[in-house]
Amino acid sequence: AIGDPGKRIDEDPVPILRAVHFACRLDFKLETGLEEAIKDRAVCIQDASQARLYIELVKMLSRGRARATFQSLMQLGVLDAWLPELGDILHEEIEWPAQGGGTHEEASRGEPEDAPAGHATWNLLGAADRHGMAAKKASEALILATLFGPWILHRFAESGGQGWGAFQASMERSFRPLALRMSVPRATYAQLQEQLFMLPQLRHPPTRTQARRRLLHRAAFRDALTLFELDCAARDAGDEQVEEWRERAREAGVRLDGPPPSRGRERAGARDRDGAGRRGRGRGGRSRGGRSRGGRSRGGEGRGRGRRQESGGRDSSGTGPEAGAWTPPPPPKN
Repeated sequence: AIGDPGKRIDEDPVPILRAVHFACRLDFKLETGLEEAIKDRAVCIQDASQARLYIELVKMLSRGRARATFQSLMQLGVLDAWLPELGDILHEEIEWPAQGGGTHEEASRGEPEDAPAGHATWNLLGAADRHGMAAKKASEALILATLFGPWILHRFAESGGQGWGAFQASMERSFRPLALRMSVPRATYAQLQEQLFMLPQLRHPPTRTQARRRLLHRAAFRDALTLFELDCAARDAGDEQVEEWRERAREAGVRLDGPPPSRGRERAGARDRDGAGRRGRGRGGRSRGGRSRGGRSRGGEGRGRGRRQESGGRDSSGTGPEAGAWTPPPPPKN
């Protein structure tokens, strides 16, 4: 730090995250004065711009040494001040059998799927570090899943609910307030929700071929499969199941490389937000139902639009109850 570290933190606390991450990536040690200033002013992180903090969060999770960075932030008291929701699981004392493995640092062979959420979080961050999230151009939703995924799934398990609706409600209670505070984009929230809901189905594939095929063609399948790969690596469970899903994808003609699949619903939602009903508006005396002359329409007033309204679709005039509304993608079917 240039000058008095305490004054610099008071002016702008965001560089705290950069300093800790930089030190962990290069295996440096923070100066004693800077380290003490961070501990004393950890709560100042709450005064920083949430948009800037979100950008730093994505960078820290994707550019390597994420596990070491967040462990250091926890030791300095910054993580509890910044993301207190994670404190309950990351500080939880974990009891494991005496045999080898079972530490925060490394997974042991055959670790269970229901491992404590704090343990799973550290191991998943370590697996993401080895995977190379930035180099693989991982999506923001997948990046966030490496930190928040075990906690979200833990809260859902505690709720005792089942199915897509129960999972949505659980995520609304647990992650939604944090997402609003951090300014997480809505599309990223929806993708994260779908990836996490698909994870148990990838662990335990549906028995019906048609259900597996529908899962393969979900827009979030590729990211969900990568998350499953990281999950297996975090538990040191081998990649046999991952390879089976890749083989199913090849047989179904689903690409696992190249640009991500299009999300038609998101594009439609973007059109609604940018200019709902653009297609239904008349221009130059013309309407979709026919040519308008003297207030009369040759084919009736907006025949195509009328059919959409009668069938329960969105009012293309942009004035209906669903105009500009955004809905998350439907759940994968078992």
